[in-house]
Amino acid sequence: MTKVYSLLLVIFIILSVIAVHHFPVASSKQWCIANSTETDAELLLNIYLGCEHKFVNCKPIYPGGSCFDPDTLISHASFVMNAFFQLHNRTKEYCGYNNTGIITSTDPSYGSCVYYVS
Repeated sequence: MTKVYSLLLVIFIILSVIAVHHFPVASSKQWCIANSTETDAELLLNIYLGCEHKFVNCKPIYPGGSCFDPDTLISHASFVMNAFFQLHNRTKEYCGYNNTGIITSTDPSYGSCVYYVS
């Protein structure tokens, strides 16, 4: 009887290892968005740092861009912060200047506005 349990345990372990390596984990994708409690000044600083220094492509948040609407600081900052976060391999330290961002596993994309994910 113990041989059967041992065999079943070995089979379970082998199948578990196979499953872990072949099925993607739902939380493997991460995005960075602006914290809704941040001030306008903090949000503007994130946009400035990402766009003016040309770290990220900010064309989508400019008038006519796919992420211009809604034309709000939090929406534009979230887009820029996420692009910067993705550029730096989703490293927590790069999710918003001065800890102004929140990491989420929920895709913040909407309509034709696509938030990049690496």
